Amino acid sequence: MTKSQERFNAAVQKLQRKTSELPASSQAKMQNLKLRDGMVYVRTEFSPGGKIPLLLATVNKEVGVSNFDGNKLEDYRNFIIESLKIGYSAHADSGKENVLEYTSGLPVAVKNAHLIISQGNVALISLPVSAIYNPYSNAIRLEDHY
Repeated sequence: MTKSQERFNAAVQKLQRKTSELPASSQAKMQNLKLRDGMVYVRTEFSPGGKIPLLLATVNKEVGVSNFDGNKLEDYRNFIIESLKIGYSAHADSGKENVLEYTSGLPVAVKNAHLIISQGNVALISLPVSAIYNPYSNAIRLEDHY
């Protein structure tokens, strides 16, 4: 069993335990819940400074760029954030997100920034980028994720 499968199974077990604490009506709705292991990603162009939305409403699913369609999840689709990874690359031309390697070091302004993941007006995750940036790895390995 891979580390990814172990983490997925652990998340499923935790969710099952938490479900038993919900009211009966919510437990009934959870009976039809289907879980699958996977990864969501977005690669986007930005310039440091101010508030930078990484998921724009105009983002379309495109292999190598994003598997989001717009800036919202499809109806009845939820996901559990099990790990995060940040990579960085720079190029003189725009629109190169799908061909860059994301192995460059982060600029200080980005490293000192805060990553905020919100739903509606509620911040679900808020942490410094420096806490999840691993400058020694460009691999997509779970050991290198926060």
